[in-house]
Amino acid sequence: MKAATEVARLISAVLVLVVIIPFMICGCAPHNAGGQITTGSDKSPWICPEPDSENPIWGVKDGIAFGVQKNGRPPLMDNAPQGTWAPGLLYMMWTDDDGRTHFFNYIGFTLLSSRGFEQSEPSRTKFFADNIGYIDKLNTVRSQYGESSREYRDHVNLDSTPPVELSEAATIVGNVMTVVFRLSEFQKNDTSVYVIVKINKSRPREIEISSQNMFPQTRPLKYLHVSATDGSLARLRNLWLKNEIVNSKELFEGMKPGTMCFYELKFFGLQRLPLDSQGGITVYADNDEIGEWVGEFGSQTAPFYGRPKFYQYWRKYPGTYREDLKVTVNGRDYYFGGYLNPCGNEIHGGTVYENFDMAEEYYEGQSFWFGYTYALPAP
Repeated sequence: MKAATEVARLISAVLVLVVIIPFMICGCAPHNAGGQITTGSDKSPWICPEPDSENPIWGVKDGIAFGVQKNGRPPLMDNAPQGTWAPGLLYMMWTDDDGRTHFFNYIGFTLLSSRGFEQSEPSRTKFFADNIGYIDKLNTVRSQYGESSREYRDHVNLDSTPPVELSEAATIVGNVMTVVFRLSEFQKNDTSVYVIVKINKSRPREIEISSQNMFPQTRPLKYLHVSATDGSLARLRNLWLKNEIVNSKELFEGMKPGTMCFYELKFFGLQRLPLDSQGGITVYADNDEIGEWVGEFGSQTAPFYGRPKFYQYWRKYPGTYREDLKVTVNGRDYYFGGYLNPCGNEIHGGTVYENFDMAEEYYEGQSFWFGYTYALPAP
């Protein structure tokens, strides 16, 4: 019960933190400030900021892209609801053949340790031109001097990191793009986190997210959690578990929402998660409405933008999860209208899943995969 309470405290909040971004060594199709692909680079499958750009979006055409808040401003996406903004989160987008970006969810970060639950305040975002070299140097300094040393703390100090052009903040090797960035520190827990985001062109509709504690020995964490936080945009209601589909309207029926108009968290342990023939686990969530998948955010028709309905998912590949792996969801009847108006407009069609997460206790090297697909695999 205590463990469930800790996880609930961790996952219920709107999340935030740190992410990582590397130096580009292969061609990209840059984005300008409006998020559009520039001419002259349109043969590249990759999407990156162009030189001197202040629009931090990376991705692959006809696949997935992510954006990061920079200097207090969200990325400029080609298609997103007015007012789409949340501090400290990844902005998840599907992309079309031309590389235009269409927002569909946020992913956020929180942590929990013996010092308590905490979200970072994204007052600063730091990128790294040589992200692979940055991580290698980080590990070398930590191994040589120790986490408590002045040398190591000076090395990880955000003020010691020189500014980097966004056009240099990605590394592409073969089929894989890697991005690393950090936000502001966790003061309560006296720790720092970096997040590695990878896109593999052979699996263009998913990203790998690996958020890492920079003080694992002296500031151990119980959870370093990633969460898809805006299920109401797609009006997610079906959760595809092992041999069952759990609908949000049925799961929360008869319950009363609590703080900030959220229904309480529900947990589904490893024994209820679907296992594929290779030993991997993928849990899908989708909309239960019938009809055309067009219209504006919060409209009566559908929440996306002229594309077929798709399933969002969290995935763990064989050998990348432990016995405590779980999926967690909470629910909402109303769109979030801000902290002064948490119960905004009523959501068309009834209760939805808002936070849709996969969680396990933190360990070094931990990764989660998030993506979307237009069809479920054959049973």
